[in-house]
Amino acid sequence: PCMLQGRKARASISVIDISMAAAPGLLAPRAPTPTAEENEGKTVANGLTEQKVIKINVSGYKFYTYLSTLTNYPDTLLGSTDRECHFNKDINCYFFDRNRKAFEAILNFYRTGHLQCPNSVEIKDFENELEFFRITARNNEENAPAKRKPPRHKGWPR
Repeated sequence: PCMLQGRKARASISVIDISMAAAPGLLAPRAPTPTAEENEGKTVANGLTEQKVIKINVSGYKFYTYLSTLTNYPDTLLGSTDRECHFNKDINCYFFDRNRKAFEAILNFYRTGHLQCPNSVEIKDFENELEFFRITARNNEENAPAKRKPPRHKGWPR
């Protein structure tokens, strides 16, 4: 609906919960999606599999990921059981007093297999973080997507 105030028109938008607006029986209300913090330490459904969610605190910033994301790289600090010596029982998570911005890129490596130094981090600092977390060029190369040739089509030059 449009409401007039003096000479200016202002649009008024009403938000309606679709589960309440639908005819009875057509749509069931959805349960709220749990937060990463609520799932921490639990085994949660992710598609067709169940995975454990873990919390990593890097210099006061909390990161959540699946344990299986880390164990894809078993030769690294986070991918091996060596990470357990960094578990802090007082705060119930893995704790690292390290460079947070570099860690964002490192965690992204675990998720995607691609490693890129953030613009806000000096190369030498990033190399130090990679060394600490035992991420090497070998880890990066082993999990890089295979180089594929583009498909050939009739009439395209070879």
